[in-house]
Amino acid sequence: MFKSFQYLLSVVNTLRKIGIRTLRKIGIREIAYVWYYRMSIKSGLRMRFLKPSPFINGQFFEVPSKLTSPLLQERWLEDLHGKAQRLLEGYFEYYRATELFVQSPPRWFSDPFNQSCFAEKRMHWAHPEFGRRSQNSDIKTFWEVSRFSWLTVLTRAYVASHHSAYLETLNAWLSDWISQNPLNIGPNWVCGQEASIRVFHLLLSAYLLQSFERPTETLRLCIEQHCWKISSNIGYGIAQNNNHGLNEAAALYMAGAWLSRVSPVDSPAQRNYRDWEKQGFRWLENRIQKLIFSDGGFCQRSPIYHRLVVDVLNLVRFFQTKLQLADFSPSVTTRIRMAIAWLYFLTEPETGDMPNFSDNDGTLVFPLSSSSLRDFRSTTQLGTALFYGKRAYPQGGPYDEPLEWLGLANELQALEQFKEFPISKHHSGKLEKSGLVILQGKNAWGVISTPTPVFRPAHADALHLDLWAGSKNVLRDLGSYTYHDLDWRDYFSGTGAHNTVEFDGRDQMPRLGKCLYGAWTQMETNSEIVDGDNAVTWSGSYVDFKGARHQRTITVYSHSWRIIDTCSGFRTMATLRWHLAPGLWRLEGNRCIGEHIELIVTCSRPVARLELVPGWEASSYQSKTPIPVLETETGPEKMTFTTEIILKA
Repeated sequence: MFKSFQYLLSVVNTLRKIGIRTLRKIGIREIAYVWYYRMSIKSGLRMRFLKPSPFINGQFFEVPSKLTSPLLQERWLEDLHGKAQRLLEGYFEYYRATELFVQSPPRWFSDPFNQSCFAEKRMHWAHPEFGRRSQNSDIKTFWEVSRFSWLTVLTRAYVASHHSAYLETLNAWLSDWISQNPLNIGPNWVCGQEASIRVFHLLLSAYLLQSFERPTETLRLCIEQHCWKISSNIGYGIAQNNNHGLNEAAALYMAGAWLSRVSPVDSPAQRNYRDWEKQGFRWLENRIQKLIFSDGGFCQRSPIYHRLVVDVLNLVRFFQTKLQLADFSPSVTTRIRMAIAWLYFLTEPETGDMPNFSDNDGTLVFPLSSSSLRDFRSTTQLGTALFYGKRAYPQGGPYDEPLEWLGLANELQALEQFKEFPISKHHSGKLEKSGLVILQGKNAWGVISTPTPVFRPAHADALHLDLWAGSKNVLRDLGSYTYHDLDWRDYFSGTGAHNTVEFDGRDQMPRLGKCLYGAWTQMETNSEIVDGDNAVTWSGSYVDFKGARHQRTITVYSHSWRIIDTCSGFRTMATLRWHLAPGLWRLEGNRCIGEHIELIVTCSRPVARLELVPGWEASSYQSKTPIPVLETETGPEKMTFTTEIILKA
């Protein structure tokens, strides 16, 4: 009781820190549910209602009687078998970036990054003391190998080669996982989204291994257990207003529909299956309408999370056809199509890369191709095939592999244009709901991040500019690196990690918690884009929570860009940073010269410091690399930075 009272006091203090303004933006109902949910764990109430289930025995997938391999390019097969062979040898690629030895089957509760072990692996996940002894470990690392991405790799390798070792290994790993992770025991049952991602992989592998219509009892019971977990916890995912609730609803919808069709009609669980299907579909449409904006943006302005959502919706669409389910409503379908177009227009077509905005936890849920983590084209290509019936990219590229696996590659014409979308590849435009301004030059394009006050921001990145010269991201955002280490999280999400101006060495918003800012930044002005004969111009400004004002005006010429930053209201110093692409850079006076661009920085007041300093970027989770950063610093009083960026041929 005393602990519960202490927790209530901490709730009150936190609410005082957040303030009424931030509280209203997050949503009073959502906050109330989250606090109720956490209180139910602290009091032990939730644990009493979520009982562990008996261990499931048996083989998940049997040898298919007749298996047809898709037509795959040789380089795809080589990469696939290389990855599958490394899994057989006990190596797993974390966050699609770092390969580490995990054994075969994996040590599900070990962290190979720091050799730690999750101490409460045999404790109920809702126990009030759960996780206390493992606070120094990043739970995402334990979750990563339990997301079952290896299952889809081994499944594809078996389908392509009929090599029995792949099927034997995936069955052995699944059996070992289920024996060591009984329902509601240990870290892998904490999060409903993690359970949902496992469901996606199990259903996808069932389809590829021709077990979709006649699954084994072990597979059916395993997916049923995951649905019990998701349905008991989905309220918490919904209250977060992010990818969690959407993904959990999608898993409940697909799994419920599948279970009701592969289980006996007189099964006593049929009512549960139908309820899961209806509940999942209702919440999925609700989440799409609420979290995907009318301009296609997602509430979390993160390309990684945006791709995750489109990947999930692609899979839902695919299984809707296989299970002969009703389509989404027209308004929901339009939102999904806009989300696909959003990915397309922010993707660099030659490499498939896009700005590394906001949170990046290395998520690539469905490894249906050999493409890298930073290649977003496979998702877009599959999305346009499923929701437009056409190709976004020419036939034959690495982005076509998912179409082959799902039998969608034939008779697809090229998609000439996204009629509903407000911008095109060759014209500048604003995505105001998403908080993005896209400027197109002759040989370069840029994206400006503007704050939107609808959903809580993850990074203090107002007026950040991402610049691309051809296919090269020359001025860039840095990603996230980690959510667990607070010092590194503060570094990567803070104002100093973005191409904007930092005032007095602080963020644009006060940090209230690990994942929460207060006093959310709002745009003071946000001009229309003026597209003249010789230049394109845009301007915008904001005033932060301490009264500092920043106005940024960008003018795009044929071979150069001019950025004027007018600043006032700060106390001691203003620091302008440009995070540069890795490579050879040299500083000559106020000229910073690189391979693709040259920057010339001037200031209306005396400059206290102008230098190249070391920085870090993270293209994937728990993987950081050094980059150069150009910093210019000046003292108080109203002043203007001017940056001329000259593009090299």
